[in-house]
Amino acid sequence: MELSRDELKKIADTSLLIGKTMLESGAEISIVESSLCNMVQSFGCEKVNLSVLPKTISMTLVSGNEFRTKMIHIETFSPDMQKLSELYRITKNVTPECDPIAVLQETKKLLMYDQQFNALEKIFAAAFACAAFAALFQGSAVELMGAFVAAFLAMSLKKILDVRGFNPLLTTTAASLLATISVGALISLGILEENKIALASSVLFLVPGVQLINTFEDIIKGHYLSGLARGLHGLMISFSIVFGIAVGLKLIGGSIV
Repeated sequence: MELSRDELKKIADTSLLIGKTMLESGAEISIVESSLCNMVQSFGCEKVNLSVLPKTISMTLVSGNEFRTKMIHIETFSPDMQKLSELYRITKNVTPECDPIAVLQETKKLLMYDQQFNALEKIFAAAFACAAFAALFQGSAVELMGAFVAAFLAMSLKKILDVRGFNPLLTTTAASLLATISVGALISLGILEENKIALASSVLFLVPGVQLINTFEDIIKGHYLSGLARGLHGLMISFSIVFGIAVGLKLIGGSIV
């Protein structure tokens, strides 16, 4: 049955919102493409032309003599594996009997509901993880505590700047700078004897691991432009971490021993 132009619009709106959120949550380009193509075909579209780029997704849906082309912009990258899993489940459960509006409402409900943890819990978890890395590096109990305190303060600052819409590179630089100064302050107080383990552990939550992994995944699967764009952004984040540490060490007059 040929779909009307209005029906194609509803399908496109639903698909683009899901694709946008999947990309922002850390999905690979190939997964987004396959999920969206399977979903729109399950809705009854005859043909779909899809282009997924680092900052945009464009889609043309065709059904008989009718077609619809729409585009959506990708916002800030924020890895969220639970949200990604839920969106993937939504795309897999679509059938020809499903109403695109109902799927769109389900997706919007998912986006409005924070299924993970509040800000304080996330900050505490990040600090605890950094302290755990200090333990893996065979740090002492005092160094574990130093890594926890520095990461807790740095993550708190990052959350505040993220909420206020600051540039991610500036946010990362400021967070790594604060972590470095915090470790330096603990050394000045005589609590820590050296900064190597505590400092290296306290900034690990800033490392863009998901982006760097997706970079290689996208390039291997032939999505060179998206892979290189993600890789460049990951490298810029890494440079911001190093720059913040370097400025912090300069301010406290220390060095990584």
